[in-house]
Amino acid sequence: MTRWEDRRGVGRRTAVMLAIVTIASHRTHTAAIMHKSTANDDWSYYQANSIKLHNVELGEGLLSVLDAKGDAADKLRAKYADQKKKYSDQKDAQQERRRNPTKPPRPTSIARYATISARVAGDRIGPELALLYFA
Repeated sequence: MTRWEDRRGVGRRTAVMLAIVTIASHRTHTAAIMHKSTANDDWSYYQANSIKLHNVELGEGLLSVLDAKGDAADKLRAKYADQKKKYSDQKDAQQERRRNPTKPPRPTSIARYATISARVAGDRIGPELALLYFA
């Protein structure tokens, strides 16, 4: 084997390792973005429940200030009580989830993939097939 052929094999292995590291890092980055997006969605949901709860409390306050009486006012008070319980329970559940958050997925072992792919690409198959194997 000439020196040139040996260098070409190293170049192929390096190219395969770099491609696999790039793919793995993109997957890890995507997982981190998804985790952050989920956290933002949870916070928006919590804020929405807080706003709804405050609106129900405002309605109850208006009924008491206006000293509303009659069947319609009693029905409205019952409806407000149900909504208040619902939104309060949702807020409590959201706070409990926040206290016990799910952790983002761990990144894949890039070194393991790079080592395996270099072995596969150098010994058995070409680098193009090694990329398809790990993609």
